[in-house]
Amino acid sequence: MSEDALEAAQQAYQSAQEALQTARRKLAEAVLDAYANGEPVGRIAEGCGSF
Repeated sequence: MSEDALEAAQQAYQSAQEALQTARRKLAEAVLDAYANGEPVGRIAEGCGSF
């Protein structure tokens, strides 16, 4: 693998990590908002694909 390809792969990996962290943060916010609005925990979990 050339140095340029390796650097591009590292940048892509970093971008993917950042996107995953953002998605996790948004999911956590959505779950907390739903819970604060009285949504049952089981329904929240179903909506998240936890069951």
